[in-house]
Amino acid sequence: MKPGSPTQAWDLYQAMLNQQTAIARLLDIEALEDPAQRLPQWWKWQEIMDTGLIAQMAQEAYHLIACCASFEANPTASSSPVIGCSQRVIAGMLQPSTRMVAMGEMAKAS
Repeated sequence: MKPGSPTQAWDLYQAMLNQQTAIARLLDIEALEDPAQRLPQWWKWQEIMDTGLIAQMAQEAYHLIACCASFEANPTASSSPVIGCSQRVIAGMLQPSTRMVAMGEMAKAS
């Protein structure tokens, strides 16, 4: 994106950032503060996620859901480290500015 890009392009870009911020808000603050960088940092080379990364994020979201369901079915005294790890992986896939916006919003809500 650059100055002079069509308004529609800027709107779509902002919508993409808003969706990533919404995803970040669903994660624990610890995951946002210490994301796992399991995949290349896409934002250094391109403006938006490609479909491969989106598929990876969806797969990790499915994994997180399965981990949460397993934990709910067999709760323990402490939270599952697998849930935290999965959240950190998802956080690591998000554009850093979206994590920062979500953390700022969480701090205001506390």
